[in-house]
Amino acid sequence: AVYRQLGRYAEAIRRLEESLERFTDLREDPRFLANLADARRQASDDIRRQLESAMPQSERNTLRDIRAEHLTRALDLYE
Repeated sequence: AVYRQLGRYAEAIRRLEESLERFTDLREDPRFLANLADARRQASDDIRRQLESAMPQSERNTLRDIRAEHLTRALDLYE
């Protein structure tokens, strides 16, 4: 939660997913899942802002793919 509050969403996602792997009962914790989903959503917002800048097309494509994955996985977690 600290990483998410600091705007370090990639690190927050990594830590939350590590916790999910170690403590499988967290899959049943709605607050935990909401925190992970929100971190993914916020990470996708950061990427959206990055995509507004000029960059090579290959980087743009990679960021779009990562953003789509974040949004898809966030939606799955919210359901």
